[in-house]
Amino acid sequence: SITNIIQLRFNSSSLFALTSRSQLYCFSISPYKLNHIISCLSSTLRCEISSKYIATADRYGHVVIYLNSTYSILTQLPQQTYQCTAMSFCSDRLACAYANRSLIEYDIQQNEYSDWTRKHLTRMPLQWFSERSPIINLFYDTKDKLFVIDSTYLSIIERGKRMPGTYTKIFNTTNQTSSPIHVCKQFKYLLHVTLLSSTQVFVVELLPSIVEQCLPPALKRKRFGT
Repeated sequence: SITNIIQLRFNSSSLFALTSRSQLYCFSISPYKLNHIISCLSSTLRCEISSKYIATADRYGHVVIYLNSTYSILTQLPQQTYQCTAMSFCSDRLACAYANRSLIEYDIQQNEYSDWTRKHLTRMPLQWFSERSPIINLFYDTKDKLFVIDSTYLSIIERGKRMPGTYTKIFNTTNQTSSPIHVCKQFKYLLHVTLLSSTQVFVVELLPSIVEQCLPPALKRKRFGT
């Protein structure tokens, strides 16, 4: 049996279980069997999979990519100062979000940051980084749209468009159609968002009123120190 599982990932043929001991158990589903155990970097906190690749991220800003077919290390991304909080594959690209809200896209075939990263993602408006909510999920809709989710906003970033100016207000103004960043402020608080189809998004929201109901009586009445 496997204990201390901190994350599960699966696709149509495989199941992956990451434990607190930084071991990634790789199973096939039909027939159900354990194929391999990957010993990840210590303090590995999350993993992401595709039909071709496996990515793991630790608390120290390391992201490692493995081949799904052989479970061998393919490459390691340049270390970042902040830990990775979300990852997503799209074909031979891996998008990563970090605790400081920076975003990168890595071209696995070229083994380098994509042109989109160098030309656009490194030039996000300053207000993007001032938001306190960490990015908890991201995924591609198509090859040209990246959904980015934190607890407050659901943002869609389009490829192929220039970033707005450094001091552009993207969260508290109506988005211009010419901007590559589109922000949905309809939900609060966002727990999970995933794509069901090309036209449907599944959203899990925790309403502030429900959060208040879970607070102790003293906090609900704002009687601190009692």
